[in-house]
Parts: sequence; C-alpha cells; structure tokens
Amino acid sequence: MADTREQYEDLAAVYWPIGVAVFALVVVLIIAFVLRYRSDDDRPVEGRT
Repeated sequence: MADTREQYEDLAAVYWPIGVAVFALVVVLIIAFVLRYRSDDDRPVEGRT
C-alpha cells in the first residue's frame, strides 16, 4: 500500500493558509457590514403622516 501522508501534508501546507485567509476575510467583511448597516436607534421612526 502506498504511503500518501507526505502528499497530504504537502497539499495541506498549501490549502491551510488559503483557508485561514478566506475565513479571516469573511469574518472581517461580516463585521464591516454589521457595523456599516446597523440600525440607528437614536433616530425617530419615520412614517407616513
């Protein structure tokens, strides 16, 4: 049976930093959107009069 551990480790060494970077980017974007588009409770509700 062939030992594929070294091949897996080489592949994981490439994909691990990419996965971490994509995850960090998604988290930063979610935080940015939440902070940018959060509701402002200090404003009175505008309705039709």
